[in-house]
Amino acid sequence: MCDHIPKNLRLDWVSQKLGIRDPSVLALLKGHLAKNKLERELCDKLFEAREEKNLSHKQLAKNTGVKESIVKKMEHSARLTNSNLFIVLASLGYTLEIVPLPKD
Repeated sequence: MCDHIPKNLRLDWVSQKLGIRDPSVLALLKGHLAKNKLERELCDKLFEAREEKNLSHKQLAKNTGVKESIVKKMEHSARLTNSNLFIVLASLGYTLEIVPLPKD
């Protein structure tokens, strides 16, 4: 639930609105748009996985040892540390690739 990250920004629309034509600036902008899309998808997937398991932020925090405030931030900002990300994803049954872990 990354509400602060716009959903469907397209390179052509942004470059037109900003009047950007320089290929190097367009390449940089394209990278930022891709990063924003990935961050949004990650936030949304974390939220969906927690909801599917019927866990509150507090329960997930208790299960993982990650502070509740950090768990909440992970769903809303994508400002993650690798260790917290790995811990929370694994506890929800996902890998870093955000795909279900193989069932044993």
